[in-house]
Amino acid sequence: METSKMFQYNGSPVTFMPGQNRDTMINATQMAKPFGKKVNHFFEDESRRDVLLMICRRNSLNINEGEISPSEKTEEWANIFPESIRVVKGNPAGGVVQGTWFHEDIALEFARWLSPQFAIWCNDRIKELMKFGFTGTDNFIDSLLRNPEQTISTLTRVSELLVDERKKNQELSERNFDLAESNQKLADDIGEFQVDADRKLLVITEQAKQLGIQAPRVEYANKVLESTSYILITIIAKELGMGPVMLNRILKDMGVIRRVDKTWVLTHKYQGKGYTGTETYTYTDANGVIKTSVNLVWTETGRRFIHELLNPKLKKNTGISEA
Repeated sequence: METSKMFQYNGSPVTFMPGQNRDTMINATQMAKPFGKKVNHFFEDESRRDVLLMICRRNSLNINEGEISPSEKTEEWANIFPESIRVVKGNPAGGVVQGTWFHEDIALEFARWLSPQFAIWCNDRIKELMKFGFTGTDNFIDSLLRNPEQTISTLTRVSELLVDERKKNQELSERNFDLAESNQKLADDIGEFQVDADRKLLVITEQAKQLGIQAPRVEYANKVLESTSYILITIIAKELGMGPVMLNRILKDMGVIRRVDKTWVLTHKYQGKGYTGTETYTYTDANGVIKTSVNLVWTETGRRFIHELLNPKLKKNTGISEA
């Protein structure tokens, strides 16, 4: 086990020591002393065992089988949780301070039980030890002033850590910048495609309404079936004073439609009510290949449903028929 670090909290020593899995162990006996409490009192809460189980499982710490009651001695708890609770007695090799030792996560729960302010102090010491291998207490600063070699070694270590962290931050910043550029280009491309698609669909719809006829079915790769009985979301959105993207987003948030692959479909609640149909259209991709896509389109009943869903008062003012 590595060399321990002893700090002072309100004049009382609290020892921290690197433990298994590179986690920190903290002397709980010392932690409890300034508050006039004993470690075994911490286990009297019946929910404590469940908390310890969750902490050990999250950190992959060993758990022995067995039942234990809140009234058991601390040694019995250490038998159930051997990697997260240690009881040191006598004068063990290596100069380990006697007392009950807790894994850092259990120690923080213990510290909160003792005092919220003390828990914050413990958490700060743990984070400093993890990052620098030391913590900036008054005693540590005094030791640096008395030992120039330790001061140089410490400053060198801090400098190396700061350089490494600055390098990582720079790399992360560069990756974020590249990602932002890619996202912006993608957003621009999608915006241009949406504007062009809306314009073409609007022209096709208006022409179909004026002619009042159904276009003939021809070769599937080049032609699609268009019906004047359907209304594009673009038209309904225009009636409501917004764009089709915004209207689709509102209907999605209200649970009316959802995305399946790249196509909007009604949610289960609104299916079978005669609100929608589908239309297939062709387009040419970036490689010059003609492909097809399916659009969700709305019936007159669906159009009325959207108007009344967004504003029930429109039922009286828009002139939309009830049929």
